[in-house]
Amino acid sequence: MTQEGEKTAPTAEAEVLDDGEDEPISEQPAETVNSPPVIADTKDKETEKPKSKSKVERRSKPTGKMVMCRVTLLDASTLEIELDKGANAQVLFDKVCSQLKLEEVEYFGLTYIDKDIKYWLTADKKIAKQLKGGCRWVFEFAVKFYPPEPSHLTEDITRYQLCLQVRVDLYNGKLPCSTVTHGLLGSYTVQAELGDYDPVECAPGYLEEFDFAQKQTKELLKKIHELHKTHKGQSPEEAEMMFLENAKKLAMYGVDLHKATDSEKTEISLGVCSSGLMVYKDKLRINRFVWPKILKLSYKRNNFYVKIRPTEQDSFENMICFKLANHKMAKRLWKTCVEHHTFFRLKESEPPKGGTLFPRFNSKFRYSGRTQKQLKDRTDLVERPKPEFERTHFKNKSMPYPESKTAQLDDSDDYSKKNSDHPLDENDRMDKKYGDNDPTANAGPPPYSSRELDEQGQRAPGDQSHADRPSRPPGDESEDRLDHEKDKAVTVMAPDGTADVAELDAGVGLTNVGRKSKRSKEEKEREKREKEEEKRRKKEEEKERKRLEKERKKKEKEGNKSTSEDRRDNLVSIRID
Repeated sequence: MTQEGEKTAPTAEAEVLDDGEDEPISEQPAETVNSPPVIADTKDKETEKPKSKSKVERRSKPTGKMVMCRVTLLDASTLEIELDKGANAQVLFDKVCSQLKLEEVEYFGLTYIDKDIKYWLTADKKIAKQLKGGCRWVFEFAVKFYPPEPSHLTEDITRYQLCLQVRVDLYNGKLPCSTVTHGLLGSYTVQAELGDYDPVECAPGYLEEFDFAQKQTKELLKKIHELHKTHKGQSPEEAEMMFLENAKKLAMYGVDLHKATDSEKTEISLGVCSSGLMVYKDKLRINRFVWPKILKLSYKRNNFYVKIRPTEQDSFENMICFKLANHKMAKRLWKTCVEHHTFFRLKESEPPKGGTLFPRFNSKFRYSGRTQKQLKDRTDLVERPKPEFERTHFKNKSMPYPESKTAQLDDSDDYSKKNSDHPLDENDRMDKKYGDNDPTANAGPPPYSSRELDEQGQRAPGDQSHADRPSRPPGDESEDRLDHEKDKAVTVMAPDGTADVAELDAGVGLTNVGRKSKRSKEEKEREKREKEEEKRRKKEEEKERKRLEKERKKKEKEGNKSTSEDRRDNLVSIRID
């Protein structure tokens, strides 16, 4: 049985040799197992003609037509860069990184919006070919690969950009956490930007110039104020390091979510991160496939297939199928998995292959940048002067929040007053600690197992529910992050970054009476939905707990029965003797 500590790799199109080392993605035909047919990632049989050398050379030549590109940075400032219309995305990305004085550039990327869906620019392709359907040349600079250990980053400026990205995730709800944790992270933000707490300079209301959340409350600001006092003497670099050390423990840190459905047509979310592929339902993680467990990743049309390495109890591989909205979303998820696996698991990326005389029936996409290992090796060898940069107050002006979001707070409120009703509780962040065991981890067979699927790919009647968890192999607990269930008030936004406008407007301090009544009505409806969701979730948890308790008692009963039978046999043998 393969341990998680070993480096074995999933492939995008065919399984690899189990030799304990990661291998680059091969291009062999997909295999067939006793489950839905596994077809390698395809373009619906689009053939690609080999390109001659002259055509490849002509692609890099400038067209003479210039276009203005607008890039929004993580501190909400914008860059306007004039670029040739026929330039590759790598040219624009290099200019942005040069402006930001970044050396560890592989952790970042550029995104664009197409039909309310966010996509990453492919570096080795022309920008014009990626912006289809009249998309504007407007991009966002963002973190693409979240390092699981921010302390391993070489330069402070890289950590600063990562801090800005985490603040954006906290602000828009992509990274949910409890009020206590949010207050701790906010206090490190204030320490990094303002320095030590000074009663003279830090007058009441000094925190209102910061945007910690879309609907920040008095409770949150008081918590930040109290904790800010305890960070006296910390430099900005130390405060940012502590910020990231606490943020990395959050359950959704660095998780890229994609909406999908399982074989029972249940709406779920697939999350890709540095450790593997996660499955979420109703904001709770129900399954987890780390990279060493995955043998193959592929897609066909809107189906996304995952082949799981067999355990000691299994005689063959499990093939799991998920359905996405369309073919484009399936390919988007597949590319994200390929990039994350290559960057975090392989020693080096596979070099691009040239043209072939034979038609291709699969995608030729490969991650072409440097891997995390190559990046570490390079930064250890290269020494450069510490780049100077200015820390600015975080205010994400690109977010659709009201200008007077904190206007409803009392300006005369004394933040120096102790809030005894909400003491600091470090145990409030139990969901962010490593090595905690999931009490439901050993219940039932693995969900989405290919053994539960019939020839049409549907679950057979009477099979286990998809909520059953797979049993964990030894060593699995070391990388686990339990999902956070305490912070019910935080609303996780959609993967495309969209939000409910009504919920955003609910936090504005309005003076108009009519708008106030509308806001109160919306708040009541929102609170009602949250209570119903909380009630339903508790009901499901109680049902699951009873089922597990019933199974445990059944096993204990069977164990006691077998023990009593053994004792009876021993007594009989003694009497015979």
